[in-house]
Amino acid sequence: MALLPIKPLNGHGGYLRWKESMLLRLHTLGVARVLSDDRPFAADGDDAATAKKWAHDDAICRGHILHALSDRLLPDYARFATAADLWRALART
Repeated sequence: MALLPIKPLNGHGGYLRWKESMLLRLHTLGVARVLSDDRPFAADGDDAATAKKWAHDDAICRGHILHALSDRLLPDYARFATAADLWRALART
C-alpha cells in the first residue's frame, strides 16, 4: 500500500493539519495506539509478546513521525525515546 506524502512539519504553523495527516497515517498503519497506551510490562508468555508487539509498533510510529519533520526540527525531536513522548513534545510547539 502506497502512502501519500505528508508535508514535513517545519515549526512555522500548520501543526493542526500536519497532526491530522499524521494521525490518519498512523491509524492506517495500525500503530496509533502507542500514542495513548502505556508501555506494557514485559513478563513471560503473553505479556512478553504484548510488550514486544508494543515496542515494534512504537518504533514504526516514532519513525513515521520523525520522517514527517523538517530537517530543521528533526535534531531537536530525535532525542525522544518513545512515539508518545515525541508526540507530546510536538504538541507543545
